[in-house]
Amino acid sequence: MLKNRFITLLFLLIPATVFCQDKTFAQNLVSAIDSFSNRMPAEKVFIQTDKPYYSNTDTLWLKAYVLDADLNYSQQSGLLYTELINDTGKVVVRQSMPVKLGISFGQIILDSTVRQGGYILRAYTNWMQNQGEQSYFTRPLYISKTANNHWLVNAGNKTTFKDGKYNIESALQVTNMDHHPIRLREMRLRIMDGNKTLNRENVQTDLDGKLHFNFNLPDRTNTKKIHIIAEDMRKGAGGRKLVVPVNVNRPEFTDLQFMPEGGQLVTGLSSHVGFKAIGENGNGVAISGKVTDSKDNVITTFKSDILGIGSFKITPVANESYKAIITFTGGITKTYTLPTAKPEGIVLHINNPEEGDSLSVTINASAAILNTPNRYSLVAQSNGKICYAANLSFRNGIISGRVNKKDFRSGITRFTLFNSDRKPIAERLVFIDHHDELHIAIIAGKQAFQPKDSVALMLQVTDKDNKPVQGSFSLAVTDDEQVKTDTSNTPDIKTYMLLTGDLKGNIEQPGYYFDKKNPDGNEALDNLLLTQGWVNYDWQNVFNPKYQPAFKPQPEIEVTGQISRTGGKVVGGLPVMLLSTRKPFLMMDTVADAKGRFVFRHLPKIDTGNFMIQVKDKKGRMFEAMVAVDEFTPAPEPQFNTATTKPWYVNTDTTLLHYANSARDYNQIIDDIKYPAGSHHLAEVKIKALKVIKGSHNLNGPGEADQVLDEKDMTRLEKMPLIDLLLKRIKGFRKYDVFDKGVRFIFDGLDVMFFFDGNIDRSPYDYYDRILSQFSAEDIKGIEVLYNEKYNGKYTLQYDPEIMARSMRSAWPAYIEITTWSGNGLFEKRKSSNYLYKPLPVTWPIQFYKPKYTSKSNNTLADLQSTVLWEPNIITNSDGKATVWFYAKGKPSNYTGIVQGSDLSGKVGVGRVKIEVK
Repeated sequence: MLKNRFITLLFLLIPATVFCQDKTFAQNLVSAIDSFSNRMPAEKVFIQTDKPYYSNTDTLWLKAYVLDADLNYSQQSGLLYTELINDTGKVVVRQSMPVKLGISFGQIILDSTVRQGGYILRAYTNWMQNQGEQSYFTRPLYISKTANNHWLVNAGNKTTFKDGKYNIESALQVTNMDHHPIRLREMRLRIMDGNKTLNRENVQTDLDGKLHFNFNLPDRTNTKKIHIIAEDMRKGAGGRKLVVPVNVNRPEFTDLQFMPEGGQLVTGLSSHVGFKAIGENGNGVAISGKVTDSKDNVITTFKSDILGIGSFKITPVANESYKAIITFTGGITKTYTLPTAKPEGIVLHINNPEEGDSLSVTINASAAILNTPNRYSLVAQSNGKICYAANLSFRNGIISGRVNKKDFRSGITRFTLFNSDRKPIAERLVFIDHHDELHIAIIAGKQAFQPKDSVALMLQVTDKDNKPVQGSFSLAVTDDEQVKTDTSNTPDIKTYMLLTGDLKGNIEQPGYYFDKKNPDGNEALDNLLLTQGWVNYDWQNVFNPKYQPAFKPQPEIEVTGQISRTGGKVVGGLPVMLLSTRKPFLMMDTVADAKGRFVFRHLPKIDTGNFMIQVKDKKGRMFEAMVAVDEFTPAPEPQFNTATTKPWYVNTDTTLLHYANSARDYNQIIDDIKYPAGSHHLAEVKIKALKVIKGSHNLNGPGEADQVLDEKDMTRLEKMPLIDLLLKRIKGFRKYDVFDKGVRFIFDGLDVMFFFDGNIDRSPYDYYDRILSQFSAEDIKGIEVLYNEKYNGKYTLQYDPEIMARSMRSAWPAYIEITTWSGNGLFEKRKSSNYLYKPLPVTWPIQFYKPKYTSKSNNTLADLQSTVLWEPNIITNSDGKATVWFYAKGKPSNYTGIVQGSDLSGKVGVGRVKIEVK
């Protein structure tokens, strides 16, 4: 295969090109890259959700496609991790989902504990962590809070520059959800920069519900996070707060970056330069300008597309510098410096005509390179595979030729020029589009439907040759009155798998590049690839024969680990047993291999697992050994520096308002069902059952304490270090006091101070630090805090009788009784030969409810739902067909259906349909 790839490129280049006759260099290069790709196959994840935004009483329905770089189903992963991350970067929901043949579907059930705001839906496999954070699937979502008496805000602001300061003039109008103004209401305004308060004042709305105010913008302020918090000051208002982002977008603060094609400018060589202009709000800014030299001669002019991206050509002259002068709206100009041209180097240029069947490749070299014997190799990768490679020799200073597009797959192709030291010296991304995506036709049973009609949709999936395709597809049908299906800003499976999933950073309006109505789409796409980085492995790792991935593949749900002696020596051939400590009860056994490795596969369907792993000798007796289970390490929480998400109630359009009203009415009906007429809903009444910790040595009896954290609390806290757990979850705890009392730690009924040695630790505090650092939440079954005399009296009598004898109740310490799973206190984190394993909960799919109507029936709840149908598991037959059905709502409306999916063998596709109910 390597030989064919090499010869193909060799013959396609025009005769003027001169090559080294020795093919060994390129062959070895390709062999190393292929070897790495086979050992480290890349994965991509795409998730289709039922809609782009939610309320905190919704269910977020999702379908995941886990594919390899060639868009076949991935054979690496049988588990997918999905997370909801809030706008502070904190993971608020994390769950695992089973994957079978590259497919997974399920749900995230939202509730009132999920606060209102912007979120990121993130998904990745354990194996993808080797590729880095940029490879994870991410999608922004907004989750609103359902309320009966929410307010709406119409907001606007204007930025002016005066007396050396930027001033923001803002205007707000506050109304209720019926658009009646909130009149003469006292409000407290806080101008915020992230969590920092810039200004604060009390104001009052006028008769139209309007507020007018202004403030100066401090220097060095992150304008992405400027927002206003307006708080209702009326008594009994419940502390109602409105968050209003302030859109500051000063043209003169536009970030303009220049990226020469191939990577560098070289004096005397013509170069193609891509540029990208980003405004303060993080979005592209359309610009135009000119490039001048040091003598202010105009070298060229340029203009971006609507997203701020474009390109121009330039031939740098030795000892010359260049700058770009941009004129913004309002006559403001700004000057940017172009990258300095290097005196020697190589320039790689690729022309990718939309209609042509080949790429034009041109490589220029400076004079110094022509006079050296260095070898070079040009390599092209498509979908993670090497398609072409050739040795190059510069004799005439230029190499040019054509490469046939048919030898590349649809998607991004990466050209890399290597020197003899295997270092990449020039790279270029191009997009190949054979228009061979799946064609999905959605045919409705009739042109228009009546309310409550049964709606049948037939899917017909074919390839580019109109042949039927079998595959896996998902369909979301939503009500147009409540949901805006934005096809340009939201990546679908085609734009993601072929384009955005392989690029670093945010791609604004990915649908823009594939919109057939855009005549400049191909040019815009080529310019995009000049300015965006590539998501994939690092070349340094590729050519390192000792490279080992840090994260292992997880082909299925399993429990694996290793047995060793206390000193670390592995022990093989021993029986290992896995026991479930909660329903459904489970017992499995196996035998560790010669390296002490064990594995339990084919586990039953368990959502929240809790397993005890035990090791015995060959006679069935408990064996003294250390058991280590391969625990999942989640990806680090991301560091977001994004703009404050605009809440749904700010400058709300009709669609979002319908959605909010429907969500409100839906929850009102649910409340009416829970609390029918004549009943009394007692708000804020909390009934707490006594938390009991089994095996506790609490002298007052298990659970008899001022504060108790039980097994359920520990499960939620997963691997949190014990000291962090105490600081965050024990009221009044700080190192090492509880409120005004010193702390004594009791582990499994044993006072830890009994073992304090002043020769090892300088103070009891150092001793506590060392002891507590050995434990995390997974080692602890429960914690009981004994602070008040009612509970700490018995402990003082037991452990501090001298204090009790002096009747100094105020001096009695607070005691923290910690019950471990091992029951052996400080001496073993877990019982010898035992390991308590609490894997991340697995989410199994539940059925989307499809209401059934009769001629006399009425389903008000279903009529209020924004998602009419969610069908995640559509499998087309050998004719490429499948049929789905649902009932239309009980009122006229229009629906939008979006189907996405894959044949799991290299092709993906998207289909859309409009459904009229009148």
